[in-house]
Amino acid sequence: MTAYCFYPSSLLLLLLQEGTLLVLELCEGDLTKLTRQGPLSPESAIPVAQTIANTLNDLDREGILHLDLKQENVLLKNAPEEGVFLGRAESWTEAVCKEIRVCDFGLAKLQSADGSFIGVGKGGTPLYMAPEQWKGAMPTAKTDVYALGVLLWELLSGKRAWEGTGLPEGRDDRRIVLRQRVLDGQRPSLEDIPTALRPLVSCMWRQDEAGRPTAEECSQFLDCPLNIFLQPSTDTLIRQVHMKNLVNVKALLKLGLVDFNGYGDGLLMGNPLGKEKWTAAHQASHDGDAKILRILVDANADLSAQDPRYQNTPAHLAAQQGHVEVLKILGRAGVDMEARNRFGQTPAGLATWNSDAFKALEELKRDNMEDPVVNDTNRSVRACGGFSSVSVSDSESHRVAEGGDEDRSRSSRRADEPTDCMGSDDVEGAARPGEALRLTREERETLAFVSGLEISESSFLGEGNVGPIFKATLHGQAVVIERVVDEGDKFQQASAMLSVMRRGASHPNIRKSFGESFCKHPPVALLSAGTAKSSPRSGAM
Repeated sequence: MTAYCFYPSSLLLLLLQEGTLLVLELCEGDLTKLTRQGPLSPESAIPVAQTIANTLNDLDREGILHLDLKQENVLLKNAPEEGVFLGRAESWTEAVCKEIRVCDFGLAKLQSADGSFIGVGKGGTPLYMAPEQWKGAMPTAKTDVYALGVLLWELLSGKRAWEGTGLPEGRDDRRIVLRQRVLDGQRPSLEDIPTALRPLVSCMWRQDEAGRPTAEECSQFLDCPLNIFLQPSTDTLIRQVHMKNLVNVKALLKLGLVDFNGYGDGLLMGNPLGKEKWTAAHQASHDGDAKILRILVDANADLSAQDPRYQNTPAHLAAQQGHVEVLKILGRAGVDMEARNRFGQTPAGLATWNSDAFKALEELKRDNMEDPVVNDTNRSVRACGGFSSVSVSDSESHRVAEGGDEDRSRSSRRADEPTDCMGSDDVEGAARPGEALRLTREERETLAFVSGLEISESSFLGEGNVGPIFKATLHGQAVVIERVVDEGDKFQQASAMLSVMRRGASHPNIRKSFGESFCKHPPVALLSAGTAKSSPRSGAM
């Protein structure tokens, strides 16, 4: 006799080797025995859903898709007695969850060694079928997650999905209506379940399966304290980052509950930093939390965001604290290690005060410079792993050579005195409009809208008629970009790009590429300037 059991919560199957004999475990009922008595409280529904999610996860690891998950296919070996009040987390909950059995693999698909699937895998129970099943597309493990979302809704509401919504009585007509509703993106009303669990259920039955959590993530998210899902904010996310609650952070991001690029109160030792406003990436970088930072990287968080007060990027904070692993993650993600904060400091410069951090950045820089894919004549910030092809000292010496004693003093202060990234508002040497030798992040974001425009990070050419000039190429042609520095109210923060010129002549793509439609990031503005005159240095590239 041979016993088969995919997982403790899968139905045990005994096969007699000679002849045919099926021996199944005795179960006292299925999930309908719970839901027909009314809605379950979150304290009872969550462990039941977690047990099923864990089973789906283990089946997925074995390459098995169930594809017909529903209340009738979740059996209970220890069903509670009739009349037990199910609205509270009574002692029956633990006993029930220990003896749950997922059964009926009649529609299941098994993934073979070559990646193909074996089995029926078509159809399903209409109330639980995901959009991809209705379309006849290839199901995935996320298809079972959709059904689990419907099942969790039923546990919490005490009703069948779509109950009381006017479904036709006839089987065929019923299928047609359900198919159209699901493909149109309609779902059972979330108003029928507790507020705190609505985001998770909504995520589990998303139209696009790529946006749904995995079964493993469902189990993890059900462990999160429900209060973090009630009116969450950027401050909620930042606090969870600071508390190193990795699963909570992952849940807030996956469920789309917060703006992960928003600014909130920065935290130090659990206490607000006063006026500091940080993103979640700032907080993770300051705290040296590489695991959470990787989650933010996977979520496409803005790793180059500058805090409003001191213009520090996450890399500035990581370098100041000497967090080597975080710096490596940021560098590999293409973060600019020579971006300047308000005091003219760069992450690369701050890292020199920590031997391990400095060594890590030097190794990262060397690895990126040796990459054969990198174009030696025009390295982008991302291609160079966040490093420019001209060192800070070279740029500073160029500025000092032209600026006299005042600039020399300012440069000396930046190079020799590692002013705290979170220093005083009136620290001498703070960057002022027109002094920066780099394009600002806002300017780069605006210029990114221009097709065919490429600018290396170390692109400073010299001073023009109205501001510093930066080298670039537009559709492969050498051009210059000039920053307007105006003391008037309109450009008080030094943020307008005036002209793109090709060796003294207006480039034919100026009006095509720099129309008003690209001015989406005030106070940064790109202006058409077909009659703009060339700077004296524009032909010296």
